[in-house]
Amino acid sequence: MATRLGRLLPLAQRECLADRVLPALRDALADPAYDWAAEMLLTPPPAPIVHQEVIRTGLDGLSDDQLVTIAYALMASCGAEEHDVLTDLEPLLRERRLVDELIERRAMRAVRASPHSIEEVSAWAHASYWVNGRSSHRTSYRRQCQPDW
Repeated sequence: MATRLGRLLPLAQRECLADRVLPALRDALADPAYDWAAEMLLTPPPAPIVHQEVIRTGLDGLSDDQLVTIAYALMASCGAEEHDVLTDLEPLLRERRLVDELIERRAMRAVRASPHSIEEVSAWAHASYWVNGRSSHRTSYRRQCQPDW
């Protein structure tokens, strides 16, 4: 009954507690200018739309460009600690399909850094080897710091 009576209340007071409905309705109906029929036709405003922002932290919080930059730096530095972090980055690089971007970055830097003219195809092949290795027995051909992928 409190909800049906609550519809007679002014829109701003409809959310009052059940034990306060009758006193609030008495106060409203005591005013001769109060139009309860018009109040019943009013509908409350829609509930606000809440957008939940997803905040990613850790490796998942890195942008694609940041991830490629960090992977490149770790591969270039070649230390035991870097190898462990690079191993953690590898699934994320594959998931986001960034291995080709890492190869491209290596190829572009090789072309820019070389005092001699290097064809892009050769630079790409060298960069691909630098990132991926050249055989299934990668540890015998690759430096220790490169990932096993």
